[in-house]
Amino acid sequence: MSNLEKAMSEARENFARQPWEAPKEPRKPEELGAIRIENWIEIKKDMIYDDLEEKPEWQRTINCTPDASTIGTFYENNRVLTFVDGQCRQFISPSTPELIAELKGAGYIEGAMSVPFSNGQIPTDPALKEKLNELLNKRSENEEMKK
Repeated sequence: MSNLEKAMSEARENFARQPWEAPKEPRKPEELGAIRIENWIEIKKDMIYDDLEEKPEWQRTINCTPDASTIGTFYENNRVLTFVDGQCRQFISPSTPELIAELKGAGYIEGAMSVPFSNGQIPTDPALKEKLNELLNKRSENEEMKK
């Protein structure tokens, strides 16, 4: 079982829906520092995922689009981290303390929002799946080195 499959399986087992809302005062783009994007995957509206259940494609489409109220916020769910940058683009990555520290250091604040691919979904796009697996492997290697 690959690290991606393990992480997705773990996410499905730990699934717990939590109500969420954006912070009362969104951050301004000029208040945010730079983030190293190579550690992240940009989420595009209408991405298709596979959640290992028989569903039509329209039910397997990411349709959550960040808005101005989520700019400068980040959120974690089932060890997947997401943030919305100053251009209102949403990114995800496997969560690590270092990435959270980088976000906080750049002025991002913890908010609450939907976290794509955090509840057992797997991207159907081969390049996206490979990038997510690469990031999960990197996280696993870092966790092993700390032990």
